[in-house]
Amino acid sequence: TKWQERGKGIVRVNVSKEDSKKARIVMRVNQSLRLILNTQIFSTLHFDKASDKSVRFVAPDVDTPEKPVSYLLQ
Repeated sequence: TKWQERGKGIVRVNVSKEDSKKARIVMRVNQSLRLILNTQIFSTLHFDKASDKSVRFVAPDVDTPEKPVSYLLQ
């Protein structure tokens, strides 16, 4: 599998004010604030510890939500 770096930024978990059971994982590039990760957290979303400093998961792509993408966060 070939990994494509999308950028560096801070990962945030945004919880809905209307429904505390709904949350999203959001990440933006530090300087430009370009959105590089924005996906809803589902109960079926599975996270794997890839190494001591990284986590891997599969979620819909930011640009094409119908296409699942494997993400690796370090």
